[in-house]
Amino acid sequence: MKKSILSFAALMMLAITGLTSCGNIDDSVYPERQPVIEPISFIDYTQQDNYPYYRMGAPEGSSYDVIDHALVIKNDVEQANNWDLQPFILDFISVKEGLDYTVRITYKSTVEGAAWLNFGTWSGNMPCYYLPLEKTDVYKTVEHKFEKATFAAEGNAHILFQMGKLIGTVTIQKVEVFEQEPAQ
Repeated sequence: MKKSILSFAALMMLAITGLTSCGNIDDSVYPERQPVIEPISFIDYTQQDNYPYYRMGAPEGSSYDVIDHALVIKNDVEQANNWDLQPFILDFISVKEGLDYTVRITYKSTVEGAAWLNFGTWSGNMPCYYLPLEKTDVYKTVEHKFEKATFAAEGNAHILFQMGKLIGTVTIQKVEVFEQEPAQ
């Protein structure tokens, strides 16, 4: 018993010594690393059981809901306007005038096409972006940067996913918003 305790103690000393001596990394060997930027707002639909936002309705031939822990937006009929089908994909985002915002969406789609990504507050000008989507059976990530974003009012913003003209199904797994000072 005494021998096994001594052997264990010796092994622990070697392990600790080995860990501490290997723990120093020479940063001069690695190129400059970018700082990790955390999202200011996000939703992970893999953690959702139900659609968490206000429903503005869905026109005939369309639907959206959380199904199997993903937001599934389905459109079987071309709508009169692209904004006729525009579910919230993220809401309650605290925004400030003049900053850069990057919206990142993890999605898959049954069709190649585009949707409008509408980012803003309810009052006034809301920046929109024509978001190209690939047809894919596996989740992909697409992002768009809104540079020096202008909002009619600072405060709570939202992101609408307008796809009234896109016939198909888009499944969203995650939406993230990142905020940065604009480049000088």
